[in-house]
Amino acid sequence: MRASGMTIKSAACIAALSLGACAGRPPPPPQDGPPDAMAPAAMPSVVLSGDALAFVSFDADGDYRVSRDEAAQGIAREWALFDSEALSPIQFQRWSALALGGPAMGPYRLEFDRNVDGQITREEFETAFLARFDAYDRDGDGVVMRADMLRVLPRSAMQRPPRMPRMPPGGPPGGMRPPGG
Repeated sequence: MRASGMTIKSAACIAALSLGACAGRPPPPPQDGPPDAMAPAAMPSVVLSGDALAFVSFDADGDYRVSRDEAAQGIAREWALFDSEALSPIQFQRWSALALGGPAMGPYRLEFDRNVDGQITREEFETAFLARFDAYDRDGDGVVMRADMLRVLPRSAMQRPPRMPRMPPGGPPGGMRPPGG
């Protein structure tokens, strides 16, 4: 019985040392070449913002490209959903949650309400959306490709934030306690 106990302990130690050795290895260097040739860990992370999701839905002919005319027609369709002369901040927030994935994903309301009067008119809505179209249309050809709407995240955004140290047993050093504690 004792011999098998030692064998189990030895195996556990070997497994722990093996895992520790693997964890200490640095990640492989990034490869040159197109993204599809890279290992998944080396591929950059990209995001697609909420307004880009709207532009994708404006692709009327399904060619994976959005022309300025398609964008204008899509913007008009979105505005027609409101059945209103102007949008309040709450109406804009509801629309943003449904159409763009929420306020954290889409453009900020004040990007549309340029005069900051608490109302977004059709003209403000169209102007803001077309300005975003122009920002995506980097080469100015009047067409936005899906790749134009992708944003590469910096490496720092992909790293986990540092962990907060745990409280030592018995509370903080020096016996200090938070107010009310």
